[in-house]
Amino acid sequence: METMEMHLLEGRKVLSYTTFGSYWTKEQAIRTEAFEVRSARGESVPVQTEIAARWPDGSVKWARHTADARRMGDRVTVFPSEKEEQEGLRIAEHDEDWEINAGRLTLHVPRPGTSCLARKITWEGEERVDAVAPVFRLVRVDGDTTHTYRDDVCITEVDFEEQGPLACTVRYAGWYVASEERMPFVIRMTLSHDTEDIRFVHTFLFHGEEARDFLGGMGLRFFTRLKGEAYNRHVKLMTDAGVFHEPAALMESRIPRTGPGMKEKQMRGSMLAFVPGTDGEEVARTVSADVPVWNRYTLTQLTCRSFRIRKQTKPNMCQITAFEGVHAPGAMAVCGETGGILVGMRDFWQRYPSSLEVEGLGVENTACTAWFYAPEAEPYDFRHYDDRAYPRTNYEGFDFVGASADGIATTSECTLKVCTSLPEDEALNAFSQAVQKSAVYVATPEVYHARGAFGVWSLPEKNSPTGRMLENMIDSAVAWYQGQIKQRSWYGLFDYGDFMHSYDPVRHTWKYDIGGCAWQNTELVPTYWLWYQFLRTGREDVFSLAEAMSRHASETDLYHFGPMKGIGSRHNVRHWGCSCKEPRVSMAGHHRPMFYLTGDRRIGEVLSEVADAADSLGSLRYYVDNADGKLHARTGPDWSSFVSDWMTAYERTLDETYREKILRGIEGISRAPMRLGSGPSFAFDPATGEMTYAGEYTRDIHLTLCMGAVQVWIETAGMLDNALLRDMLIAYGRDYLMTDEERTAVYGALVEGKTYPMNYVAAALAAYAAKKTGDSELAGRAWDTLLMTCPGRYRQEGLVGEVFAVRENGEALDELPWVSTNYISQWCVNVIVALELIGDSLPALEEAERLMDKQVDVAK
Repeated sequence: METMEMHLLEGRKVLSYTTFGSYWTKEQAIRTEAFEVRSARGESVPVQTEIAARWPDGSVKWARHTADARRMGDRVTVFPSEKEEQEGLRIAEHDEDWEINAGRLTLHVPRPGTSCLARKITWEGEERVDAVAPVFRLVRVDGDTTHTYRDDVCITEVDFEEQGPLACTVRYAGWYVASEERMPFVIRMTLSHDTEDIRFVHTFLFHGEEARDFLGGMGLRFFTRLKGEAYNRHVKLMTDAGVFHEPAALMESRIPRTGPGMKEKQMRGSMLAFVPGTDGEEVARTVSADVPVWNRYTLTQLTCRSFRIRKQTKPNMCQITAFEGVHAPGAMAVCGETGGILVGMRDFWQRYPSSLEVEGLGVENTACTAWFYAPEAEPYDFRHYDDRAYPRTNYEGFDFVGASADGIATTSECTLKVCTSLPEDEALNAFSQAVQKSAVYVATPEVYHARGAFGVWSLPEKNSPTGRMLENMIDSAVAWYQGQIKQRSWYGLFDYGDFMHSYDPVRHTWKYDIGGCAWQNTELVPTYWLWYQFLRTGREDVFSLAEAMSRHASETDLYHFGPMKGIGSRHNVRHWGCSCKEPRVSMAGHHRPMFYLTGDRRIGEVLSEVADAADSLGSLRYYVDNADGKLHARTGPDWSSFVSDWMTAYERTLDETYREKILRGIEGISRAPMRLGSGPSFAFDPATGEMTYAGEYTRDIHLTLCMGAVQVWIETAGMLDNALLRDMLIAYGRDYLMTDEERTAVYGALVEGKTYPMNYVAAALAAYAAKKTGDSELAGRAWDTLLMTCPGRYRQEGLVGEVFAVRENGEALDELPWVSTNYISQWCVNVIVALELIGDSLPALEEAERLMDKQVDVAK
């Protein structure tokens, strides 16, 4: 029986249900739609499955599973089965709404046309939440006039994306400024059978005018009814110093004197109860009527290095500061005598400015808000940093300003949990950790590697001195960027997850303000580097890096609607700032691992958006050739990115249209005199995928390979079992590492004026060619170029920074004067692939060190 062993990723926490993916090879030929999950104790765990991807013959490639992680434990076995799960979760349709019965938890989903996501959330028959609704603030500046739009929200679509016996996902779409049909949103609500928690994934899409439309606040509000007196209403907020806890009315009185016992009982979280007619009841009644009731609490993370808790009695009164700290985890509990709710926000401080708020704590109607953009913050400014472009001096795309935020997005996550009593501090902390580090089940690196998931990559090479040296370089690169994220504060709602592009050693800072040298925006595929590194090591910290980058880049670095739908923006000071819009920024390959490993539905939606990105190419005038007036695309990174999009769409849908587009492109390129080495610009028909040879261009051609093309083409050749593409890859891998004299001898005038810089970006392709043909000389050339450009030539220890300053708190700031993310990403990716293909040709350490001493310029 075919099985897949999976385990809970170390450092990840269990809350309730989770979703994960299992991978099956073409040879395993899995045809069933049903699977079974069995725990390490041998117990069958109910599971809900859908097929995420298929092989061309229709057999299962990736399956998406949803199951209760509390029952799964640390390890499970997944295997095909004909077993049908018993019905548990039920949906009943009514005239005005749908009623979802998830066992002990029920709720109602209104039909489109309201501003409400859910109503009447009950647990074991008792209503806990009256309603859940999105909230939004748009600040519009017209000359000297400023107007704030508040909650002009309308839900226009309600779809049940998933309906099963164990889990249900409702997808809502609508407008935040409904009166103008501006600022669209997509919200997903997922609930599971017999669990207290509901997960929300909130996507905001900017559709406005940057010059006048500013984001003033957005979030989700939970209206709840707490029971009991104000002194039995409690708020708990997680901080970096433990739990901040206060009742709405603190029972401390001088006259009549209450003594310490009553307050101590409150602070233990106990509910105060008094025997009617006694002195104690009289004192409580007198004191509770004569102490301030703190009805509003806010915990706001305004920067990545500071948060504060403030409280207020009434709307027209001042707010006073109750606590301050550095990093707030982003979880709170709000409860009365019979319970209440917990709210947790993922990446709370990392995606600042964010806030948790409770209003009306001491009165009948209580509202708790998870603010993904805190209204206390300065309204977010989408404008560009200048009104002109700097293509020559600052490495920007073209000589016109092409900055546009219209169509970009950001996605935030939060979790609601109902409770029947005020949680202990340890329980709130556990909830917070489970929201921040939600459960992820994966196979071991050895399993993914043996099955060939995501193409060609290697397990860590620890058996030889040279291999250990290379692995240390890769590990130190990961550690270096982890440190830079913290030191350089690469955080914020629209920034978190990305790296910076180039370093400025003179100013001791990354080039955050220099055009195309600021944010990376997936250039030279750090996404592939991080996902490969996770697959080969199984490290949770690497998974988290890759996950954050995919979440950011899949939203903010590309356009989700409009004429440029499916196309991304080249690296810039603003993520949407460069005038050069390219498909390689947005291609599906960047984020396929996150989708298939976690089953994330928002990532899946983005992959669907980019499936037809080629159709948007005509909206970009620089893709139209001035000589023939036809649309042109380079073999790489344009056509290669479309292949990534089409390959992903094909395996998800088996729509032959996408496969045929890939095959037509392969056939057209094969007719060029140097095949993949020709052009690189070809006449391109997005409707058919045809690529027609249009002559040779005298320019650097490294861009054909360094944006993920090698990885896309190798995986596509394997998936489609396409011998023609394999042959073209072998030829190009051989040709790129030839000397100029060798290429001229083969191709003559065809290569006149062409340059082949940055040889290390072609090392993986050369390794592929060497492996397929048994060419040991080519394998040697591949290792030569990788070792001559190895980071160890700068410092033997790898990417270990040099301290240039120390903060007042003792935190050291370090730098690598020579570093660039382009270089590190591509070098690491090429080494990871080369180790798999030609690891047996790895030179001895003495030879490797000799090659490193040659000091080759990595940009040439």
